[in-house]
Formats: sequence, structure tokens, C-alpha cells
Amino acid sequence: MKIAIITSRYPTDGNPYNHMFVHMRSKEFVKQGEHVQVLVPAKLENEYIFEGIKVKQMPSKEIAKSLNEYDLMYLHLLHLYPLMRTDGWPIYKTIMQKQYPFAMYVHGSEFTFFKDRFFNDSYSIRDFLSWLRKDIYHMPRLINFFSTTHHHGEIITPSNWMKKKINHILSYSKINIIPNGIDVNLFKYMKVQRGFRMISLRPLGDKVYDIESTINVLSLLPDHYSLDIYGKGKYKQHYNDIIKEKGLSDRIKIYDSFVERKDMPVFFRDYNVFISTTKLDSQGITMLEAMSCGLLVSSIDNSSKKEFIIDMKTGILAGTSKALADKILEVSSDQNLFENITLSGSKSMEEIDVKITCKDELDILKKIANKK
Repeated sequence: MKIAIITSRYPTDGNPYNHMFVHMRSKEFVKQGEHVQVLVPAKLENEYIFEGIKVKQMPSKEIAKSLNEYDLMYLHLLHLYPLMRTDGWPIYKTIMQKQYPFAMYVHGSEFTFFKDRFFNDSYSIRDFLSWLRKDIYHMPRLINFFSTTHHHGEIITPSNWMKKKINHILSYSKINIIPNGIDVNLFKYMKVQRGFRMISLRPLGDKVYDIESTINVLSLLPDHYSLDIYGKGKYKQHYNDIIKEKGLSDRIKIYDSFVERKDMPVFFRDYNVFISTTKLDSQGITMLEAMSCGLLVSSIDNSSKKEFIIDMKTGILAGTSKALADKILEVSSDQNLFENITLSGSKSMEEIDVKITCKDELDILKKIANKK
């Protein structure tokens, strides 16, 4: 089967974080015997190979002309940008008109309205323009796309929570739940001793990740607990100001960098607790990679979290920063409890091993392609 994976971004040697979860699928699909071509809307044409996967960058209208070469289109975060050569709409429109078989993996951000992911205290001109693009241009077109293509396409999404969000917007019966796979061979379990070093790997440019609550949790823990935050984004100074105001500069450090994914398993060995206080999340891949490695994963209980973490069995869930801090203190003070939870958490990730999830996705893709 020839699969065109179409996505707005893709990893390069200089930026390996661009939709790495899409690249993971590409590699696994090839391992399972399928032909994969990645197509990325771009201003100029370019071709490169990233970890064995062929990637073509070209204007969206050129991509649309090439779709007849493939058995199926698999769409990932293919965004709409009006009046730009990277606008995904020509591709969507061609799939509609030619009735090409397709599947879309809805990760979350691409199928939510602006207000659903806006957590700032005030609006800026940039926010207003983002609202115009998302709610006036992007979402109406996606809704139109799905309303006219239900007979030759399907949706895949990582959680039941996200499926319900989609159904709230769209009446669409062909929605399959398959989580993003975790590479358990890379993120292998290691026995971690209970301890007090906490880590958060988060983008710092979007308030949805709720770094304020992460800082607050640390402030509610005894002085021997520390927190390292790795990430880049426009709110870094804002978070550093909060840390300074709370008198936590000696216990919380923000590192203006990301960690190479291939280095994460070794990197995680320096920590005991992974914390995620995101306001909403359709899954939480990095969190689950840390869980697979044997860290104690702690999270505010919202959105899809209960689908991937069983409180006090495979990780920690709590409704408030204070309750989360109390549970972190309880578990990290008891080596047996710590070991039981982290081992169970790691084993639970075997159920969504990337080999299993990609096989499930391929079964759906083949079924769609065979209908044409």
C-alpha cells in the first residue's frame, strides 16, 4: 500500500521536534512493510530523507496534483493558512472533489475552536488574528470537509475524551480510538529509587500547559524537592518572575532547551518524578514515555488523563495542586509504594506499544484503501 502522510510539519536534522509523533508512525509503517511518502506544504520545493523516511516539501497546490499516485492519504495536523502556499485547503478540497480515500488522525489542537485552548488573561492583536484564522477560516472548512467525505474516509483519535469533543462539533460515526504509540524498546523500564528530583518537559509558549500550577505544586512540597523545567517559548521570563516572587529560584530551574528524544531515556535517569499540570490533553505522549521509563508520573486530573493513568496504581492524579503535592510527598516517601506504582505504570505502556498501535492504524487504513 502506498501511503501519503500529509502533515504541516515534519522533523529535520535541525529541528527534530516537528511532529515527531508523525515520524514515529512513518518509521513503523515502513517496518511493517508499507510504502510511505511524507508530503509537507511549503513555499518552495525540497526533498530530504530523515531517518530513512522520504520527505517532499512543496506548495499545497502541487501536493494536491500528486494525490492520485497514492492508495490513501493519511492526514496529521494539516492546518489551514489563508492566502499562503502552505494552506492545506487545496489538499482537502481535492480529496473532497476526487473522493480519494483518506484517514485523519485528530490529535486535538487542529479540531478545537480558539476559545477551547485560550487561557490568557487578556486578548492581543495576535490573539484576535488567531481567532479569525481558527474559528472563521479553519474550523468551518474542516467541518465542511468531514460532512462531505464520510463515505470514503475515517477519523482516528487518541482518547475517548477527544472523540467526545469531536462528536460535540461534528456528527461523524467513523471515529476510531487508537492512542499514539509509545516506543517501549527505546523507553525501557529502569528501576528508579524514590527521590525528590522532579522534571517537566513542556513548550513555554502556550498557557494550556499550565506551568504556573507546576510551579505551585513544587512550592507546596518540602524544601528538599527540586524541579527542572525544559522548554522554549515566549512565557519563559513570565515563569521565571513567578519563581523569583515565590522565593523558589534555588529549587526551580528553567532550561531554555529541549531534550533530544533519543537521549530522553538516559536523561530521565537523573530524575524521580515527572509532572504534568496541563489544562487539557488528548493524551500526553512525553508523560507516557517517562512512565514507560519508570518515573513516577504525576498529573492534574482533567481531559483524557484517567484513560492513561490509574491513580495510585500506575501514576498519580489529583484535582488540585495541593492534592497533587500531597500525593507526590506520600509516594516518594515510601520506596515500596514508589516501586509498585512505577513498575505498574511502565508495564501499562506495553498495551500501547507503537508496534501494536501502528498495526491497528494500518488495519483501518487498508480497509479504507480497499473500498476505492
